[in-house]
Amino acid sequence: MPTFATCIRKKRGDGLYPVYVRVSHNYGLQYINPGMFVSEKGLRKTYTKTGKEVVDIIDKIVLKECIGRISKYAEKCNLVCANDMDCKMLVDVLTDKGCADLSFTDYARRFFNDMINRDREKPASNYEMAIKRLREFVGKENIFFKELTSKLRARQAAQIAPTTATKPHTP
Repeated sequence: MPTFATCIRKKRGDGLYPVYVRVSHNYGLQYINPGMFVSEKGLRKTYTKTGKEVVDIIDKIVLKECIGRISKYAEKCNLVCANDMDCKMLVDVLTDKGCADLSFTDYARRFFNDMINRDREKPASNYEMAIKRLREFVGKENIFFKELTSKLRARQAAQIAPTTATKPHTP
């Protein structure tokens, strides 16, 4: 699971500090810029026992907005299999830059293999059959997460509704 924190980096020419959300995951470190700024009044400098300076953001409005974004990022991490991603790929998914490239079919294959490794061959074969039917319905081999909509699923369910034999094999 990734770790999120708010931080600042360098002071701009106008005296404001841009605020960043720091993401650390799988030994990687990335920054997300939410587009907020804080002045000197919104910062508190403290020192550790070793003498290192630590700068904390104390501006309540900025912190509230950052905490809201961090909670949205955490929810997105729970929806995707973040353990298999490196930090840069995770940040791309969190900022919706990489969602178009995120393959549902590849994720499903990893999920099936994981189930088989846990000695659950029968449920894995049922899931595999359901994804096969979905690929046949869509008409292409590789399906992306962005393409999976409720309208698509409703159309597929309406198409197979008359046949009760295929209901267990639908995702």
